[in-house]
Amino acid sequence: MTSAILYGCVSASMVFGNKAVFATLNFPFPSVVLLLQMLVTIAALPLLARATRGGANAIELPVLSLALARRFALPSALYCANVGLGLFSLGALSIPVYQVLKRLTPLASLVLAALVLKKKASREVVTACCAIVVGSMLVANGDIRFDAAGYAMALGSVACQSVYLTLVQRHGQTSSSVGTEEAGGGGVRLSSFGVLYVNAVNCIPMLVLFAAIDGEALGALAHPQLLALEPAFIAKLLLLLVLGGLLNYLLFLCTILNSALTTCIVGAVKAVAVTIAGFFVFGGQPLTHSMVLGVIVNTGGGILYIFAKKGYTFSSSSGSSGSVSGGTAVSESSAGV
Repeated sequence: MTSAILYGCVSASMVFGNKAVFATLNFPFPSVVLLLQMLVTIAALPLLARATRGGANAIELPVLSLALARRFALPSALYCANVGLGLFSLGALSIPVYQVLKRLTPLASLVLAALVLKKKASREVVTACCAIVVGSMLVANGDIRFDAAGYAMALGSVACQSVYLTLVQRHGQTSSSVGTEEAGGGGVRLSSFGVLYVNAVNCIPMLVLFAAIDGEALGALAHPQLLALEPAFIAKLLLLLVLGGLLNYLLFLCTILNSALTTCIVGAVKAVAVTIAGFFVFGGQPLTHSMVLGVIVNTGGGILYIFAKKGYTFSSSSGSSGSVSGGTAVSESSAGV
């Protein structure tokens, strides 16, 4: 259980770390932060693959090619938008509100699965998603610091993540299984970590372009603490990036040494702990009856969804079925959002 505990702690730390970058370090450059985290991911995954080489659970990364990059261009753009919008919204919203809104992802994925993949979910999953939505509405109603832009970015992140996961599944790779795709004329075995690796590489030029156009690159380079190489600032920023790389490894380790269900449950417990702690850090969140009730209902729905999702398969209208057990390796990036 050590790996599960470490995964939960590091995953929670990433949420608070990303929030700290904007709230306490006064470094309001989400695109630059995401760019650095993608670079760490690109460096960390080959090391993880090398460390597991020859083992029963070895991680295999694809050989990068232009054909593979083009094949995943749209999913990568959506992945980048998901994490980027997530970081933007995390900077604008309190942690509890952010956590509640991000739990709307299953509902959006459910709708897309029905429309695009022609698959229908079980009654338990629909019930869980309804609870999540009701809880989110109660939270919004009780949020006296309502930030329309922050809510819009969080919901945009949910939409991008749902479309991304649907496209990955449509390509034949669920986030928890290993599929084989033809790219560049040869067979490329893509695990969830392989998809994460390709996405990170594809995101680099997108983020560089956006940071240059938006002015974040110049703003970050001109940041006084960065220019002065202030030790405390540099140490905190580096720690956040190291935690991002470590998160990928611990997510893999927790799933292999325990199970995918254990990893999902740890993620749910982490989300509850982060939500509760978020009421009291970084300025906290004013408590209202509607807010508290909404968080409880939303969190309960999220936990119910995990257990329901692990216990059923989608049933399509044609009578065939396919597994929809979601994986965290794709849905939770090194940015922790």
